Amino acid sequence: MYKGIVFLDIDGVLNSHTYCDELIAIHGEDGFHKLPRWERHLSTKRIKIINNICKDSNLVVVVSSTWRTGKTVDWLQDTLNARGATFKIIDKTGHEDCKIRGVEIYKWLDKNITLEEHGVSSQHFYPYVILDDDSDMLLWQQENFFKCDNYTGITPTHEYVIKRYFDKFK
Repeated sequence: MYKGIVFLDIDGVLNSHTYCDELIAIHGEDGFHKLPRWERHLSTKRIKIINNICKDSNLVVVVSSTWRTGKTVDWLQDTLNARGATFKIIDKTGHEDCKIRGVEIYKWLDKNITLEEHGVSSQHFYPYVILDDDSDMLLWQQENFFKCDNYTGITPTHEYVIKRYFDKFK
């Protein structure tokens, strides 16, 4: 049984401007565009950070990224596994008319988490984090929201802070 969830955005978290710049420096501009999409947009270094977070805190992933559109959970899992992911993707959030990511995450939690079986009385106390470079979250999700900068993506500092966040649920 897992102890919490990572709601994962991909663009701006697992890839970044610095990652793309590194690839362009290695392959050149033309070579960069010839790389498969998942190689251009999925940094193995940043995937390892998510692997560490999930392993150390016993977490699973729900994909909240636009990458979920038209893709199956199996496709997402296989694509990330091909770049070194060892974490488990259990689902993806739905789409809401308002297009606010925080609402989509709220709806997913409301539909999928039976709070009593997890020993909590409110969704506000369920252990989860949101990793995203956008800020369209709900105000009460601020404690769960770890904003990534799309210039650098997720960093070891995020890893440290997120692991500390989950320590309080042990």
